[in-house]
Amino acid sequence: MAALVRLVEVCLLAAMGAFMVALATSSGYWQYLNPRYAWLTLVAGVCVMILGLGALLDTRRRRKGTELAGLAVFLGLAVASQMLPGMLFEPGPAMPQRGGLTFGGGFTGGLEAGYEDDYFEPVEVHDGREYVRINAAELIAGESGGWVREGDLFAVQGSVARTPELDRAGLVAVTRLFISCCFADAAGVVALVRVDDPASFTPGTWVRALGRVVPIPAVEDTRISIFGALTAIRSDRFALLAENVETPAFTGVPYLFEIRSGQPFAY
Repeated sequence: MAALVRLVEVCLLAAMGAFMVALATSSGYWQYLNPRYAWLTLVAGVCVMILGLGALLDTRRRRKGTELAGLAVFLGLAVASQMLPGMLFEPGPAMPQRGGLTFGGGFTGGLEAGYEDDYFEPVEVHDGREYVRINAAELIAGESGGWVREGDLFAVQGSVARTPELDRAGLVAVTRLFISCCFADAAGVVALVRVDDPASFTPGTWVRALGRVVPIPAVEDTRISIFGALTAIRSDRFALLAENVETPAFTGVPYLFEIRSGQPFAY
């Protein structure tokens, strides 16, 4: 009986480690954790498999049912994560906090094909003018960091959100989901864009907005729906005065994993 229990523990540890290694080397790792932690998951998975080998050779240690149950629960959740149709559920609207961001990061690779080329292109040219590509979180952080000033030309992209309060102020929200560690700590970031006719924008549409940084117009507090976010952050100083807004087909990873303080930004 003891040999059977030991064999079960070895199989569970080997399966757990193999899953972690496979996840760390897969293109879907970003759906679980920030890609910058892939190396840590890989190393941990290898260590777990080594522990499995040690468990096979250790005939004296007394196995505990709670330890085996914990491993079984982990593997059950791992299997479920591969079979369930989605990991995020539509939340309610989030009340954006006004203020700054000061996050930093170093992830520079591992994105899906079709996204990397745009990721490292620092500017976009339109009508002879260069617009610096930047993400919504970097746009907010740059107000206190010193790399965003009134009159600067920027290009941002994201999913459109609208509310009656924003419509009355002539604004639409360009939103992204910022993931610091995993989806559990995801926060919405909002770049407000001043447009001629907010009603012409369909909520949920992916847009690329090119514009000039201007003081934010008066806008009432409002709740903005951002898929996957319980909280959201927006600027209380600046908005973009749109000079061109397009609705390109987007491929790749729609979420943000880092904030940079200089070009090329993590657009």
